[in-house]
This record gives sequence, structure tokens and C-alpha cells, in this order.
Amino acid sequence: MRSDWLNIIKSFSKLNVLIVGDVMIDEYLSGKVDRISPEAPVPVVDVKARVHRLGGASNVALNCKALGANPILCGLIGEDINAKTYLKLLNDSGLSSEATVFSSSRKTSCKTRIISNNQQMIRVDVEDKHDLNKEEQNALKAMLKKHITSNLDLVIIEDYDKGCLNQEVITYIEKLCSNHNVFVSVDPKKQNFSYYKNVSLFKPNLKELQEGVNTHIDPTSNTSISAAINLLNSEVQKANHLITLSKHGVFYRTKAGEAGGYPAELRNISDVSGAGDTVISVASLAMQSGCSLAEASWLANLAGGFVCEKPEVVPIKSEELINEIARLEYGK
Repeated sequence: MRSDWLNIIKSFSKLNVLIVGDVMIDEYLSGKVDRISPEAPVPVVDVKARVHRLGGASNVALNCKALGANPILCGLIGEDINAKTYLKLLNDSGLSSEATVFSSSRKTSCKTRIISNNQQMIRVDVEDKHDLNKEEQNALKAMLKKHITSNLDLVIIEDYDKGCLNQEVITYIEKLCSNHNVFVSVDPKKQNFSYYKNVSLFKPNLKELQEGVNTHIDPTSNTSISAAINLLNSEVQKANHLITLSKHGVFYRTKAGEAGGYPAELRNISDVSGAGDTVISVASLAMQSGCSLAEASWLANLAGGFVCEKPEVVPIKSEELINEIARLEYGK
């Protein structure tokens, strides 16, 4: 591994990053259950706390910012009450809304989780998942062109299958980035899997890769994972691949075919939500700062494990990542 991790992480501050994809609000209602409703056989939650957080692609932007980079977040929201909440969350987090696209015909995505005794009881989703209409798509493409052609180092595409990204928009991003020599990394979902033809880093998790190539994968077998990537390369042009394997760590394979992996470190897992956002953020920034895929995968695996120890979805800060490296390499 490298001996200059401190300099690598410090260099993240030089990077201008556009994060594009499905943005949303994560809402948490926490309370206590002590009776069953007389109206139906369901528990009644006496809500004691309501918390709103940025979710989806927005969490990748939070990770990039916490790591010292300069993120620009491009997503589509409605003109509704949730949009006001979303914009306030952006402002409170120090993120700009300059690349936000508004639609009068679309809801702002919000996922509400109702929790009692530290256990999620139900989730309620308010969202529109259909494709963008022509007006929305043109507005998004204009915003993308404005930022990709303006001193940009990296684009991270964060796809949640919520309608913001489709084949035309993906192809448009790839063409712009190719023309302006901009690194592109992707955290994909099933619906658009085969549309990513010209990207630098492709980072599905195990479930997404299995769904994308429609085959079972043994996460403990490098041969099995490589075979799935071979199937993927019949659809997607050769890219650097980073596959997150949950408790089995990560697997990587370069365009040239160099492959390897890192096991997950033994940790006190609290919440795995958001770990994938941390992994794509760290790996993308590291590669754009001069790390090999193997080095970036090691660093991203370390960071992803760290955030899983946190009880909520939180980004990893640059100083936390530096401390983790010191702890692992030097026992500090």
C-alpha cells in the first residue's frame, strides 16, 4: 500500500466533483409503542422525534464534501413542501442548490421510516419513478452541459431507478465527459445497467451485479465474480470494476484484467445504510488523485466499514479516514 495517504487525501480538496442522479429526503419518525389502535390491529406510535436527512445522490455529495472535495449536486425535485425541506437541508449542509432542476409535475422523493425501540416498523415512500418528460430532460441536460464543461474533474452518477436517469441522459453525460476528459464513475441499478457504455469506474454491489447479468454469484469466489463481470462486459464496454460484497468485503478488476479483493474488517456493525455511497465517493476521489484501482479499493473498503459502525447514515470525514489508516497500518 501507499506511504503517502495523507497527501492523497489532502489532494481531494483540489477536485471539483459533479454528482448527478436521484436525490431524496430520508425522514425518520421515532417514538414509543404502548397500545394497539382501536381502528385496526396495528400498533400506535407516539412520535417523540422527527429528523430529516439528505438521501440518495445527496449523500454522495455529503461524503465528497466531508472528504474535502468540492461537490456540485445535480438532481431533480418537485415544487412541493418536500422541496422546501430538501433545499433547507442542502443549505444547512453547506451544499449549493445551483445545479438543482425543478419540475412542477414531479414529487420530491421522500422516504419516511417509522421507528420504535430502535426497530424500523414501516417505510412510506412518496415519489415519482416514471421517466422524465421532454421538458424535464432538456432542463437536466442543459444543467449537465453547464457544469461538465466548466473546470470539472469528476462525475459520479448515482442511480436509484427513480427516473432521473435514462438512456438518453446517460449517453449525453458520457459523451460530454469523453469530450472534456472527465473521469466518470457509476453506482448503478438494474433498470439502466446496460446503458453505461463508456465509464471509468463501475461500482455495483453484489445484488445489483447479479440482477444486472441475471446469474447467481458466489461472493467468496473470485472466479465466480470475474465470470459475472465477463457477462457484464458483453453489455458494458470494459471499465474498471469495483464490486461491494457486504460482509465479504470488495472485489476489483481493472480494464486490463488485474483482479483482487479485500475482506471486510471485523467491526461492530450498527447500520450498513449509506456504506455504498461512502465507497463510491472514496474510490472515485482516490483514483482521480492518482491511486490505482487496487489502492482505491483498499481505501474505499476501509471507509465503508468505518461508516457501518455509525448508528445512522453519516459521511466519513477526511480526518476520520486518515485516523483509520493510521490505526490499521501503524496501530495508532
